[in-house]
Amino acid sequence: MTFQDHRFEDAIERIETARSIDDLQHVLEGLFASYGLNQVAYHLIATPQIDLCREDDSICTIPLEFRQYFMLRRYDALCPIVSTAKVSLSGFDWAGIERSTPILRRIWEEAQDAGLGRNGITVPIRGAGGDRAIFSVTSNLRERDWALLRRRYLRDMQMIGLMAHERFLALKGVEIVPDSREITSRERECLEWAAAGKTIEDTATILTLSERSVRGYLDSARQKLDCMTKTHTVARAIQLGIVSI
Repeated sequence: MTFQDHRFEDAIERIETARSIDDLQHVLEGLFASYGLNQVAYHLIATPQIDLCREDDSICTIPLEFRQYFMLRRYDALCPIVSTAKVSLSGFDWAGIERSTPILRRIWEEAQDAGLGRNGITVPIRGAGGDRAIFSVTSNLRERDWALLRRRYLRDMQMIGLMAHERFLALKGVEIVPDSREITSRERECLEWAAAGKTIEDTATILTLSERSVRGYLDSARQKLDCMTKTHTVARAIQLGIVSI
């Protein structure tokens, strides 16, 4: 099944075969060049299984000087992107982020001066095992071009971020053990159409089911695969070979 285009398929394959954290960073750097993106930042915030060391638990192409400056000025406590990521369960476009106060405008302007990129997407990641991470990408595409592409990019980046997160944990020695119960044929069908970008309403029409039934099958699969969200469930189903792309 085709998800978006060859870039997504290549990304997933390369993420899954990364053999080290450095290798994973190289994969992400090359991957986002193919999407025409500017910067990538992944940071593991919390996981019960391992002790966190700030520099060792990040993959980031944003200049180190700006990252250090950002933390020194305690912008992490003020940045609306960070605060939104802490409460959101799904990815979001930076276009809707608040920038009306002087301090927020200053953070934004300094980020632009550091080469962060004028557009961005952030994916909050919450694993069922208590692991949490933030994954962001930025772009310097013109506003009109970004508006045309951001819906597709948001979907791709949510999936890629989740896959990169699970690979990152695996490379750190954190074992993810989903429930061993088998996914049913109906659950697999619903996951396959979700992976193809279909909404619950679309899937219900395609499979001649009620929307309530589709939600039930997806929720059942989510619980069996020990996931928090539908996007996470689809990502893990792809990773485990339950559905193909």
